[in-house]
Amino acid sequence: MTYDQWKCTDPREYDHEECEHAFFEVNYEGRAYCDYCSASWWASEDEIRAQADHEAAYGQWVADQEWWSFRLKEWLSGLVFRLRYRWDTRHWKKLTDDEIPF
Repeated sequence: MTYDQWKCTDPREYDHEECEHAFFEVNYEGRAYCDYCSASWWASEDEIRAQADHEAAYGQWVADQEWWSFRLKEWLSGLVFRLRYRWDTRHWKKLTDDEIPF
């Protein structure tokens, strides 16, 4: 089948390649939907458990990333604060009692 023939055929009549349904999502009702061919079926207990494990692992990964980014941001902001404070107060060490203007 050429590209023009494929493009002009009705999508309902198009013979899709056999999909293995390897990538799918399970909703809260227990329905599974294939990401490629949009087929739907009732998920088995193993598929529901696998989806729940995947979502839990992803949630843990997101929490770890947020924790590390939070810690890095806090450490860097503390470092910048200390450097700015030292930069702003470095001239105090050079002043003597004779040079104080008040």
